[in-house]
Amino acid sequence: MTHFGILCPASTGHLNAMIPLGNELLRRGHRVTVFNFLDARSRTLAGGLEFQPLAEDEFPLGASAKILTEMGKLSGIAALKYNFQNLPKTSRVILKTAPVAIKNSGIEALLVDQFSPEGGTVADILNLPFITVCNGLILNREPSIPPAVTTWKYSQTWQGSLRNRVGYRLLNTITKPIRKTIAEFRKEWNYLSILTRTIITQNSLRSVSNLLNLIFPGKIYPRISILPALIKILHCVNQYLFLLNN
Repeated sequence: MTHFGILCPASTGHLNAMIPLGNELLRRGHRVTVFNFLDARSRTLAGGLEFQPLAEDEFPLGASAKILTEMGKLSGIAALKYNFQNLPKTSRVILKTAPVAIKNSGIEALLVDQFSPEGGTVADILNLPFITVCNGLILNREPSIPPAVTTWKYSQTWQGSLRNRVGYRLLNTITKPIRKTIAEFRKEWNYLSILTRTIITQNSLRSVSNLLNLIFPGKIYPRISILPALIKILHCVNQYLFLLNN
């Protein structure tokens, strides 16, 4: 039996996707605990999983619901900016409180929602294997695909690719406070920055960048687009094998 921990946003959409995954692990004889703000407690317990609260002082009952309600009153760029303004605070308190709570609970592996970018750093601090779960809009970037937060239509033209790249640059600007928060915490704990770790991984994977051509012959993939996908796949192979073997 393995004791799995789950890190994800406290919103219903993310919980509704992670809880069934936890239920399947329970069915296989494992133990699963969700680490989240108090607003996620009732939904988690109703779903049959264990629950450990995080940051009860900073995020008391109703705090997450209030943020979501305010965001629901906005639309477009305003809603996006409001969301990203709140994410650094969320990341900061999770980085501050989650490692202790997870360690004290005896967690052996983490399932991290892709929209919880601080989750990988929490796992690094605790030296735990983790799996990134993409249960919403996929955040992996591909120049030929419009950013997930836009309503832009897919286009194979150079104009479409340029538009997408500009969109991703704007997202980089908007999300910089989140990355800065995580980078500062990693520096405090003497861990490599996310960017440095990615570059090291890229340099070690260049010899396998033609794997997709074996899977999808006849299609040319830009190298810059292949590597992020290969990095994520190969980085998680051991973690997935760990999950399947337990």
